[in-house]
Amino acid sequence: MQLGNCMRCDAVACRGAIVYANAVTTVSPTYAGEVVSGGAAGWLRSTFARPELSSKFKGILNGIDTEEWDPAADPLLPANFDADQPEGKALLPSKCPEPAASIPFKN
Repeated sequence: MQLGNCMRCDAVACRGAIVYANAVTTVSPTYAGEVVSGGAAGWLRSTFARPELSSKFKGILNGIDTEEWDPAADPLLPANFDADQPEGKALLPSKCPEPAASIPFKN
């Protein structure tokens, strides 16, 4: 193995980062499944298939929890909305004069 700009060095570094990371994420639960069982991981498939990695490898859909961040059911919004009833969205600027950054974050 050469030092410097070589694919083998990058592969070893990437594999090590995955193995020793506390968590590994990808763009969606579906893609996470494809990585583990399909060909999406390429040369890293055997790494992702290791049982000790499966508990820390997750797919996060768009990076949000769509049940918690649902504007159709959010009790903190003064007007709710969704794709079928978008009227509430137009009311929000007049009902929420303060910047979103000042709204307390719910853990």
